[in-house]
Amino acid sequence: MRGISINLMLNEGDLLEDVILWRIETVRQNLKVSSESFRKELLRRGLGHAFFQKFLWLCSVNNEDVEKEEIQQIAEEYFKIFDKIDVTTITLTSDEFWLDVGIVLVRDALTYALSNKLRGRKDIILMPKRRFYSSKFLASGMYAGVIVGISLDKILRVNLSNIGIVPSVNYECVDHKYKIVEDPQTRLRLISRVSKGSSKKCEEIIENLLSKVFPLDVYLSDRKLLFKEWKFTIKAQESKERDMKQVTLEEWFK
Repeated sequence: MRGISINLMLNEGDLLEDVILWRIETVRQNLKVSSESFRKELLRRGLGHAFFQKFLWLCSVNNEDVEKEEIQQIAEEYFKIFDKIDVTTITLTSDEFWLDVGIVLVRDALTYALSNKLRGRKDIILMPKRRFYSSKFLASGMYAGVIVGISLDKILRVNLSNIGIVPSVNYECVDHKYKIVEDPQTRLRLISRVSKGSSKKCEEIIENLLSKVFPLDVYLSDRKLLFKEWKFTIKAQESKERDMKQVTLEEWFK
């Protein structure tokens, strides 16, 4: 057996037990538009969503109340078929709901919070899947260059009703308008120049970029999550028999 240590951003705000959600009885296949455009539109309205157990689950991610009239309008506008609309209360970190509803809604809420926090920043480039980068090029060629950033996409359950986020360093190859370069040879050639940093260097990158967003308020239904530090440490023992999945991380805090 050997020890494992993970640094993470621990939520220091409200917990995710007994969270109020709207439900529409329908399924993804009834959408009139693509799933991607539907998510973008709901986030534009300040709403997060997930599909699970023949329901669309919805909540506010902008600290505003959601009225039934708005949910009814969404159902009529975007679904070919739907049935009952109601309100329910669930613990998002429970075994039943975490992977299909909880983590999906947290990601939507985090996406919305980062977009608001970084809007108008000239020194930060915000990209999909909760990634943001320094606008400064670390290496560049005639048509492309490399920027460094962090991903906040790894979200973990902690205890029975809390969450943490594990930041990770990312390098991206972009053109001079910050559009991602797809050519694999160009990406490999440029990224390999700058991506072999030490763990200390990675920590410096994370600290520098997180200082641009801390403190970060993340709203999810009637809850306010708060992230203001990232060096909370989880320590555990790993064995061959144990599968280190995120759904078991709460065991580390017992």
